[in-house]
Amino acid sequence: MRVISATNKDLVELVKAKTFRQDLYYRLAVLPLSLPPLCERREDIPLLVQHFVAASCKRHQQPNRPVRPDVMQAAAQAHLPGHVRGLSNCLER
Repeated sequence: MRVISATNKDLVELVKAKTFRQDLYYRLAVLPLSLPPLCERREDIPLLVQHFVAASCKRHQQPNRPVRPDVMQAAAQAHLPGHVRGLSNCLER
């Protein structure tokens, strides 16, 4: 079994502070991947926007809709606190 997990916490610091189990950390940290927050990789936003709009259309059984340039620009300039889920939720709303 493989487990993929994500956190916005510094687990190394939590292990040092003894608020996160060291054995669990070492089981999870076999292949750590660090990904900068979305606000630091805005070049990914257009592709993510297209993906989330297509997924929403499929989920709601609607035809796939193109993303208007003004929507794409608003998404690219939006304040994103660091996670893709926030962008997804904003587009879904």
